[in-house]
Formats: sequence, structure tokens, C-alpha cells
Amino acid sequence: MAEIPWETDSRQPSARFKIFVASGPSGELSCLAKGLEDEFEVVVQSIQEVKLNTIVQSNSDVVLLPAAEKSLALSRQIKTGPIGPCTLVIIVGELDTLPSPEHLWESEADDFITLPVTCECLRLKLRAQLRSQERLRAAVERVWTLNAEIQRINRELEILAETRFQEIIEVRDLTIFALAKLAESRDPETGEHLERMRWYSRIIAEELSAGFTVKEDIPSRFAEEIFRCAPLHDIGKVGIPDSILLKPGRLTPQEFEVMKQHTVIGYQALREALQKNPAGSFLARAAEIARSHHERFDGTGYPDGLAGKSIPLAARVVTVADVFDALTSPRIYKKAIDPDVAKSIILREAGTQFDPDVVAAFERRWKDISAVGEPYWQQIPAEKLQQSFAEFRGFNAPSITTDTAPMAQQAVPF
Repeated sequence: MAEIPWETDSRQPSARFKIFVASGPSGELSCLAKGLEDEFEVVVQSIQEVKLNTIVQSNSDVVLLPAAEKSLALSRQIKTGPIGPCTLVIIVGELDTLPSPEHLWESEADDFITLPVTCECLRLKLRAQLRSQERLRAAVERVWTLNAEIQRINRELEILAETRFQEIIEVRDLTIFALAKLAESRDPETGEHLERMRWYSRIIAEELSAGFTVKEDIPSRFAEEIFRCAPLHDIGKVGIPDSILLKPGRLTPQEFEVMKQHTVIGYQALREALQKNPAGSFLARAAEIARSHHERFDGTGYPDGLAGKSIPLAARVVTVADVFDALTSPRIYKKAIDPDVAKSIILREAGTQFDPDVVAAFERRWKDISAVGEPYWQQIPAEKLQQSFAEFRGFNAPSITTDTAPMAQQAVPF
């Protein structure tokens, strides 16, 4: 077992500890001090001339004071001042000249020595006091060293915990995205739709969180939660039969009712997962997006016919991002709309299909949204891009659709 320095240290005090001696009228302390000069550095000054500043500047380890009222005041000033913890104060005097015990106690001196005393006895007393002081100083330094070490370890643990936490978050996000891609893979035309719409959603959510127009309570991590959860909006499509999901022609009313159930299927799957592990609270946000991203602001959407602010804000955000990306992406049954035209459609539908506050946020951040979509738009072949908004006049579809091939019979309304 390692030795503990302050328990095993038996060294004599340093040969040059400094002793400040305030000599009284009898001069006895001066005489005693001369006998200590072989071991200590001794400074002698008359008590009448001594001031606190003199003692402080002397940088002494021990201060010997005669028994007098001035000494009691000096002792109290030394021990309560900055040098108090590292300076020993000893009051020396004859028994009948020492102040009352109460006054001695109030002086906060470290020790009291009665005269007469031999030089050797005083030397041993000083050695003992200085050794105790050295051990105390070593103990304090050890405490500071250990405290610094603890703080260093705590910082390292915090960094490690944060790193592990971020790794867990990344694995979780990858798992979420993999699940979403699995559902999306049933439609080979959707490509990087999930990646784009999650970024569109985040940009809009960030703008809403800035509080320019929305008067709703928005969680501090709202944009981050949407970024993670948005890809799961169509997870319920895994429960839709291929005969309906991949049908190239018009859906019958009965088939369309089945198709609409993907919102409920996704919601139920995510809620069941949340109930099994409440720690996955982010799934609550994903579930409300999955259920309500086809609701319309005017109340004519599905599955619940919610209207206005009764539609969860996260779903209102994802709806705009999802529709915008669907408009600007080519499908087997339609061409991609020019982004500026798609933007005009989104703005026109404010208050009807979309929340006006969300649309306003979308418009304010158009530059950032364009930056996300531009690399993809540049790769769309000219023959798959519908450039003229006028060509969309005359279509009377009941809604701007975000579904894939089963909704091919519906066109973007003018």
C-alpha cells in the first residue's frame, strides 16, 4: 500500500523557516530569539514599532508576540487575514501577565507559552508547531490535487457519456431511417424523397421555433424531433396491399379507403412501440405525424377530419414539406413541377390545405429550402420537368396529393 506522506513524514522543519519576533519591554523574547538563529531565520522588532503591514511583508512562518493588548489585536488581524492559514501566531508571556483565557481565545492565536522557558524548549515547541503546519499544508495540497483529479475524471466521464449518448442517438436515427426506407422501397420511384422532406421539415420547424408567427408552445427540440421522425410519416404503407399501393391506374372508391388506412396503420404501430418502451418518447411525435399528415387545414382531410390548430403542429409542418417534394419530383404518372411553380401552389393553398403560419415559415426560408432541393432538381431530365404552370389549368382534383401511383388519377389543382 502506498505511503501517505503526511502520516509518514518525520522530517525536521526546514533549516530556514522564518521567525518574526516582536520583542516586549523585558527583552526576554529578544534573548530567546538569538538562541534560535542557528536553525531559523530570525527577525526581531520592538512591539511598539510593529505594524500588521510589517509582519505581512516579512513573509514569516511563525510570529512570536509578547503578552500585551496590542499583541492580541495583531494576532486577531493576522489570523483573520489572507496570511492567517499559513502563519503561526504564538503569544509568549509570564503567567501573571497573560490576558484572561477569554481574551486569549478571541485573539485566535495558535498557541500560548508561559515564561520562563528555555531556548531549547522553545525550539522544540516551534519544531512541533511547524511540523504540524507542514503536515496540514501537505494535506491541503493533497486535497487540492485530488479535487483537481476528480474534476478531470468527471470531465472525461462527461465527454465519454456524451460520446456514448451521441452514438446511441445516431444508431437510433439510422434505425428509424432504415425502417422508413424499408417502407419507401415498395415504391422504387421515390428515391431520396425521405432525405429531402426531412430537411424541408427541419428548416420550416426551425423558423416556427423562432416565434415569428406561431403563438403555440413549441418544445425547444422541436426541429430536431421532426428531423428524426418525419421519415416515418408513411411507415403505415407496409400494411397496404401491393395491388393497391402499386396500382398504375385509377383507384376505386373502395381501394382509396384502404389506401387511406396507411395513416392509422402507421400510427398504431408507432404507439404500440412507444407503449413497450416509454423511453422512446420521440415515437409519440412520429405517431402523430404518421396519423395526421394527410389532414387538411380546412377539415376535409383524413383519417380524422381534423381542422386548423387541432391538427398536431408537427403534422402540419411535414404536410407542407411532403407535398412540396412530391410536386417537384417526377413519377411514372406525372412530371415534376418547376420548384417556383410548386412554391406558388403551396402559397396559394395556405388556409385551405395548409396552415398559413407553416406556409409563411416555408416562404421565409425559401432560400434554404431551395439549397436542399437544388442538387436534386438539377438532375431531373428536361422531359420529366413540367415547366409551364399554365398547363395545369383546368384540373379539378379535390386535393394536392402526396401519394404515389395509386393517386395518379389526381392532378395538382390550379
